Amino acid sequence: MDSKDGYLGCFKDDPKDEDFTGAFALLADGKGARSSPELCEDFCNGYFYFALQNGGDCYCGNSFGKHGAAPEEDCNRTCVNSTTEMCGGTLRNSVYKITFFYSLVGCFVQKNGTKVVGLSRTSF
Repeated sequence: MDSKDGYLGCFKDDPKDEDFTGAFALLADGKGARSSPELCEDFCNGYFYFALQNGGDCYCGNSFGKHGAAPEEDCNRTCVNSTTEMCGGTLRNSVYKITFFYSLVGCFVQKNGTKVVGLSRTSF
């Protein structure tokens, strides 16, 4: 996914009244992990929107924008271990629209006995 696919803009956040109220993940742990819009979108499957903040914080939600838009230059942190992808800023969310969803196809057992889950990825 190009980092601009589904990109909606830079938005303000407030630590006392967070804009995104769904799931949260710290994608980058400083030990070689990397953050990216692709990883955050995968994590937020099932929500309508996701946001990256401060270089590696991933937020999920079904609405956003209650604190208003921010100038694009406020979303100035590159994603951890990336030199090109932007991941928000200090109390600034790079907000994206979810562009796909996963649905469960079934659980399967391979010939070697390994159990796997089958997922279908649908874009919209």
